Amino acid sequence: MMYQKSIQNFILEYSDFDTNKLRLKNIQADFDVAWAIQQIEARKKIRDKLPTWASNMNIVFPSILSTEQCSSELTARYKQNLIIPGDTVDLTGGLGVDSFFFSQKQSFFCNRLVDKT
Repeated sequence: MMYQKSIQNFILEYSDFDTNKLRLKNIQADFDVAWAIQQIEARKKIRDKLPTWASNMNIVFPSILSTEQCSSELTARYKQNLIIPGDTVDLTGGLGVDSFFFSQKQSFFCNRLVDKT
């Protein structure tokens, strides 16, 4: 999934805005403004933790919780160096940060996440 252009523009325009104040504005748009604000909040949470992902406007974040619980790029790179090259399965996929870095080193990689919500 990719953001439509109007959502991208909204996120870029309000990326440094106080999201609580933003929620109080009566913004009319052709998309779900509350959801777009959540995307801004997610990007703020990962700005230092996942700078590469935060700057990529093609990434849509499933939830704020997933950004809070995910590994940082630094930690994921460290974990990547701990695994033995070959076939790997990540059973705790989450946001997919570890999985992304594991997949860079493996000949076969599978991410399996069971979400019971």
